[in-house]
Amino acid sequence: MPYPLNNIMQEMQYAYLHAVVSRAGAKVKRTDGNVDFGSDGDISYVKNLPDGKFGDTSITFNFQMKATRRWKLENDHVVYDIGVDSYNKLVTWEGFGFIILILFKMPKEVSNWLVVSEDLFCMKDCCYWFRVPDKRSENTSSVRIKIPRDQLFDVRAVNKLLDEAREAAKKSREVNT
Repeated sequence: MPYPLNNIMQEMQYAYLHAVVSRAGAKVKRTDGNVDFGSDGDISYVKNLPDGKFGDTSITFNFQMKATRRWKLENDHVVYDIGVDSYNKLVTWEGFGFIILILFKMPKEVSNWLVVSEDLFCMKDCCYWFRVPDKRSENTSSVRIKIPRDQLFDVRAVNKLLDEAREAAKKSREVNT
């Protein structure tokens, strides 16, 4: 029996995530896949230590990932209908730092998802990141979100989001001292 398509999509979204975050010099930690409380994991800053080694930090942001072939392009936005329960979990999420949605926009045709040859490894399409507003939805099934296309989840975005997490952690320390 072939591997279910949804599972393939999930594994491919994490392959994308790990490639981008690793290239940014950061670290991904996934939550236990058996529970769904809104966060699929966190991305954290790794620092250089004085002895030349590397160390973990608590500078982090959380994420929820969705892989989909059901998306539309409208001008400068990617349009996606997220389940209302997933949306509201993002809105009401509490924790250290902030949480974003990472949407893996996949080609509609499965045969276009991955191209591999001796000199090429190409996974299509890409991920975008989105911060959900602070207002719960009263919808019954889904919420339409519009993600600006300039919010591509790439190395630059990871570093930008980690810088925001660093600033938030710094402000938190100042308030507590």
